[in-house]
Amino acid sequence: SLSFLKTGFSPTSIMETYLYFDIASFGIPSYAVVNWVKVTLAIENDPTSSLSISLYKLTSNFDETGGSKVSWTNKSTFNASSIDDVNVVSGATAVEFNSNGLKTLIQGIVDLSETNYGLYIKQTDPSIMDVVSFYSRWASEANRPKIEINYSK
Repeated sequence: SLSFLKTGFSPTSIMETYLYFDIASFGIPSYAVVNWVKVTLAIENDPTSSLSISLYKLTSNFDETGGSKVSWTNKSTFNASSIDDVNVVSGATAVEFNSNGLKTLIQGIVDLSETNYGLYIKQTDPSIMDVVSFYSRWASEANRPKIEINYSK
């Protein structure tokens, strides 16, 4: 159980983040219309400079804890086009993803036209040696990754 999720590049490592929100457990009816979606990640350790990160739709399952857990040699696949891009600046306390692409993905998960495999976050520029750390689901409730979905019936 890791308290932090890291994304970025260091001289010796590449760090990427996988997220999963169980949208089906929210009880949103499949006929609902999603008005907006926001994913918020509280920052534990901000980058020393400006860092661009992108959010992607996963296209296969990832295993967080089992015998085939996600690793460099056992990575889940993701859609090549990002669904949101944000800049994380030094001193930031949170990152918010809230694009139309994210709304479209969640609408598809709600109306069952998309499979919910989760989300993938990576730094977009490998020439920048910097890392941002987010709190994970094992952090205090106030700092855990959150998804907000506003919808109409």
